[in-house]
Amino acid sequence: MKKIIIYFLYFCFFLLSGCENSNNKKIQFNDSNCENKKFIDFELPKNEILSKEININGGILQGKDNNGQWIILNIPPKSINKNKKINLNIKKSDYKIKSGIKSNISFSINPNIYFNKPIRITVIYDKKYNCKKISTIVPYLINKDKTLKAAQLVDLDKNQNIFTMDTFQSGTYSWVYIEKDY
Repeated sequence: MKKIIIYFLYFCFFLLSGCENSNNKKIQFNDSNCENKKFIDFELPKNEILSKEININGGILQGKDNNGQWIILNIPPKSINKNKKINLNIKKSDYKIKSGIKSNISFSINPNIYFNKPIRITVIYDKKYNCKKISTIVPYLINKDKTLKAAQLVDLDKNQNIFTMDTFQSGTYSWVYIEKDY
């Protein structure tokens, strides 16, 4: 029984600490007033890759807007069955919301396909929406009729202005900042 408990605790510690990758660099902003003290490990992109032939081995596309907001698509191996040219387009948002603060950008993943595995999307969002101003972020798939469908938020690091989301489908995405109530 002790072994099971020890293995369980080790497993929990592993999940909470996350896997380290020596190629990743942490970007940290010192803000002692932020509630969220964890950091998402990633390497800040240097070059845009807005279009790429993706094969069964997967790949990465990444782009930024004029304000330095980055969108990084990580398409894992076996997400598609045959080679496809995938495009990432970043544009000004043109949808309406009922509450919160709309992101000023949207991004589209083309062509219209469904992935066999979820693709991970990392967004480095506008620094003016720091941890003192927002409580959370809600990512959305924007339907053709401009209605919004909530997407899967995986992680949010308000200290670094980064969130990650997963999706199985291409389309147009954006997010809404939910303001703090105090």
